[in-house]
Amino acid sequence: MGDYVMFFDVMQHLIDQNMVDIALVDRMFSNKFFIFCNHKDTQKYQLQYTMIQEPFIDLYVLWYNYRVKHDLRELYPECSFARYKNFFIMSEKGYIKFNPECKGLAYHKAEEDENQ
Repeated sequence: MGDYVMFFDVMQHLIDQNMVDIALVDRMFSNKFFIFCNHKDTQKYQLQYTMIQEPFIDLYVLWYNYRVKHDLRELYPECSFARYKNFFIMSEKGYIKFNPECKGLAYHKAEEDENQ
C-alpha cells in the first residue's frame, strides 16, 4: 500500500508544480485512485496516519472537488472517503475540505462517522 500511496504523493507534487494537469490525471488514473481511496482498508490506514500522508489527503480533496465541479460521477460511492463527517467538511454544493481539527484521529473516530 505504501508504494501506491507514494505514487499519488508524487502526483500531488507534480500537480502543485503545474507539471501535470488534474484533467489529464483524472482521465488516466481516476478509476484506480478512487477504487483505492474508497476502500475500507485504505481509509483505515489513512485515518490512522494522516500526519504522514497529508499530500495524499490533499490530492483526494483536490481530485474529489474537481470531479464535483465538472459534474463527473462519484466513483465507488458505496464507501466514499469524502463521507466521513468528522474528517472532511462538505459544503452544500458537495465540495469537501479537510477538517484540520481531525489530524491524528484514530480509526475508531471514522467508524463513529460511518454509524451516524
